[in-house]
Amino acid sequence: MATEEHSIDIDDEYSTLDDDEEVIVEGASSYTESLVCSDVELNTDCKINDSGKEKCISDRGNFFDFVIDYTKDLDNLIIGGDFNTSLSVLDRGSKTCHMNDEPYRKLTKLMDDNNLYDIWRARNPDCRIFSWKRISEGKLQQSRIDYFLVSRNMSSFVQSLYYNVTSMSDHSFVIMNLNCTCIERGPGLWVLNNTLLFNEEYVQRVKDIISQEKESELFHRDFLVWWDNLKYRIKRYSQILSSDLAKQNKRDNKESIPEVFKEFDLYSKATGAKINRQKSEILCLGTGTLSVVEKDHIGLKVCEDYFQLLGVFIGKNRKMCDEMNWKNKIVKIKSLLNIWLLRRFTIHGRVSVINSLMLSRFWYALFVTALPEWAYIEIKRLCLNFIWKNRCHLVKYNCIVDDKSRGGLNVADIKCKIYAFRLKFLGRLLDDEYEVLWKYTFKYFVSSIYDMKLCHNVFYTVIPNCELKKLPVVYQEFFQALNCIREKIEFPLSVENIYDQPLFVNPNIVLNNRTIVWHDFIGAGIVCLKDICFEVKTGFLPDLAIVEMIQVVYEDVNVQYVVDRYRNLLNVIPVEWKNTVNTDIHRISIPRTIDISIICKNVHYDLKLCSTKTLYTIMLENIVEEPVGIELWKSVFNVSSEAFSKIWEHVNMYWKPSNLVELDFKVLHNCIFTNVKLQKIGLVDDNICKVCCSEKEDILHIFMNCDKLEDFHNYLSSLLVRIFENCDSDKISLVRSEELLILGLRWHMKGVNDTFLNFFMSVARYCIFRRRNLLNSGYSNCSAESITIGFVWQRSKAIYLEAHMLTHRIKRIRKESEKQEIFERLQLLFQIGQCSAATTAIISNWTVFSSKYYNVIWMRSKDIYLEAHKPTHRMKRIRKDSEKQEIFERLQLLFQIGQCSAATTAIISNWAVFSSKYYNVIWMTSKDIYLEAHKLTHRIKRIRKDSEKQEIFERRIMKDSEKQKIFDKKFHTLMCSQVLGFILNMD
Repeated sequence: MATEEHSIDIDDEYSTLDDDEEVIVEGASSYTESLVCSDVELNTDCKINDSGKEKCISDRGNFFDFVIDYTKDLDNLIIGGDFNTSLSVLDRGSKTCHMNDEPYRKLTKLMDDNNLYDIWRARNPDCRIFSWKRISEGKLQQSRIDYFLVSRNMSSFVQSLYYNVTSMSDHSFVIMNLNCTCIERGPGLWVLNNTLLFNEEYVQRVKDIISQEKESELFHRDFLVWWDNLKYRIKRYSQILSSDLAKQNKRDNKESIPEVFKEFDLYSKATGAKINRQKSEILCLGTGTLSVVEKDHIGLKVCEDYFQLLGVFIGKNRKMCDEMNWKNKIVKIKSLLNIWLLRRFTIHGRVSVINSLMLSRFWYALFVTALPEWAYIEIKRLCLNFIWKNRCHLVKYNCIVDDKSRGGLNVADIKCKIYAFRLKFLGRLLDDEYEVLWKYTFKYFVSSIYDMKLCHNVFYTVIPNCELKKLPVVYQEFFQALNCIREKIEFPLSVENIYDQPLFVNPNIVLNNRTIVWHDFIGAGIVCLKDICFEVKTGFLPDLAIVEMIQVVYEDVNVQYVVDRYRNLLNVIPVEWKNTVNTDIHRISIPRTIDISIICKNVHYDLKLCSTKTLYTIMLENIVEEPVGIELWKSVFNVSSEAFSKIWEHVNMYWKPSNLVELDFKVLHNCIFTNVKLQKIGLVDDNICKVCCSEKEDILHIFMNCDKLEDFHNYLSSLLVRIFENCDSDKISLVRSEELLILGLRWHMKGVNDTFLNFFMSVARYCIFRRRNLLNSGYSNCSAESITIGFVWQRSKAIYLEAHMLTHRIKRIRKESEKQEIFERLQLLFQIGQCSAATTAIISNWTVFSSKYYNVIWMRSKDIYLEAHKPTHRMKRIRKDSEKQEIFERLQLLFQIGQCSAATTAIISNWAVFSSKYYNVIWMTSKDIYLEAHKLTHRIKRIRKDSEKQEIFERRIMKDSEKQKIFDKKFHTLMCSQVLGFILNMD
């Protein structure tokens, strides 16, 4: 028998190996399996004290951890021995109880991960037998703790398994007979390759076969026999043609290499670009090889294990590719982090270095390849040690990866980032408009899961880890990412989607609170809901139809067992699906699409349209936790969790100095090392405050309860009175000084600048904490007021202000663009003469300009101030030369038409413009223009007088003409009346 045998070498601390079991292997075959047999005796049923029981449980748990780690890369396992752990209630007798303790959970995890099961219990589901018996204190103790765990793939080789009682030991022999001889199998199930239907030669030949068979006598005499004969001929021809095409494709693989280079040569002749054959490499995939003669003929370097493509190493040797892809990157990151540790950064600064400079180096590689576990652990360790400066971690990892508005640090989580990338690829996979080759490779690998031949409908299932190991690591991460957000996704189902629902490992079809996997159903082709339904009418298939389908594949079938399971399956199918099956017919020709809707903050997102950032946010919601440190402040000040969102907003204001942000972060997380905490970990002898030497030093004592802070609190109260003196709000009654000092102001109040107030309280906290550290370091005569002036305002360039004097005037501007904008505005204010406004702007922004623009502004402002003070409201700055030219041309026109006063006013009002560029042009030529314009004005005045006289004359003529018209009308009326009277008199 050709057998590859793996055995576990276990220290005596965990187990003792006895010959309590016998394995009989009959026959011989080339089947390769991993055989792990171990006998472990850890008797916890004996009478021992509680500490002994805990040690036994710990030893069993450690042993199972060792077995899990040892067998993670092995397949086809057989593990047998004294496990000292029962698997069910049936395995315990008398008053001994079955326990679901930690070793039991680890053993079940071992079975799930390696697809193992208790083969004796599977074949004897209701029997009770005990492999260990003992009488203690007159009571019989018995249990079945000796058994074999066999891989399901090898269960067919197990012929028999039974227990044999012996007087040599309190354990029974466990005897298992294996027969690994080659079992003669039938022809199997033949399935037509649908790609042959696109072969015109094949289609024409099938038509010819049908035409020939129609001329046979059987076509009219016995149609069923004729039909079977026709199917056999088409099947046989299809098999022969498929074999020929496969051989031809195999032969074309090597012959296609010269053809490819001919195309490259033709392309190089047309474009001038040539391939560098010395740098080109070829990799043989699968079982393909190249002989020495073929290598010399091709003239390319042949890669045996791996090669680099687009910055990523790929090849046959996965471990070597992982080392090439990640080891060098990790070494570089480690050296860079050690250099950055020399800089004095706050926590937030180190997080920025990690996110922007370090982890960004990995995103491309993570997007296209898998990250091994050892690399993930090492990268995570390096990043966390850098954030906490190789010291203890003050805040949990699940808290710091959260957003800053919820108390986190926005540290990028690598695992969530990987899953976000995989979900992005999953969206592309389900997008029918996105055509790529790797979709077909995905379908190929997924079809091997439980041999169910599933396609995209595999995403409706929850695949266990033992089956996911069959897939490449990247595809495993597809399903792991989807399972992480399974509770947040919905599948909009059409009629076709319901018929395509898998029956097995489907979370919607659960029997006894577990998904089902029936290998006999799968082997018979019963995989999806459509397989148990009629094809041309509605409804489910009867019981006997299912039995016949299974009997076609398996000879010995328990009919009643199949019928019972089928009826149970129909009972657990969702009611909506049953209604669809009973009302709608399955249509094969209708195209299918799988849509996945993700729910994030009560908003539905289509997976195909989701960005990587949105997917990362969704993945992050599964691991983040609420900070533990805020529980102290909730209990002390009776603050709700919702109120902390406003508090975190004030803590992380972008314009606050980094040392204040870091201190506020530590205070809210309650992670400052006080003497009470240091005493618990054994670093100090007592927990008394070194400042007041009277009380225990906890975080409340540092900032509020210390007696030496009384003067500072009074000083702080006097400043707060001045800040709140203009307050016009009813919420002022809710303000408490202790809460204000620690948490700040959480709401808006009319008449109070809450942003400045919270900044002011941050400075106060920094003064108190800095003073405490200085006194602990040996400084004397140090008060909080002196800290405010000596250690905050003088040492910190960013906090150069006094809080009680400049309450509403100061705003810190960090961006150089904003500084430049203020500088240009000040220049403009000086030039147009608004001196008081410019002076106020300089004073209010003194901290900005004192560092960079002091010499620029203060040295130039003397001359500008003297010039700008005189023409206070007359000057206007005009930047564009086109506007200056336009004003100049207008002035020339005004001079020419004689409007001297208007021109003079225009020159004076635009003096700042023309004094720089047009001074000589205007002032030297304005004399002659002024004299000529003055003469023109007198002429124009004379013309105007003449025109006014002419106008008066024309008005008089118009009046005379109007009088003449009135006279004519009256005369015409008089004549008409006289004529009319004359006519009447004649009558």
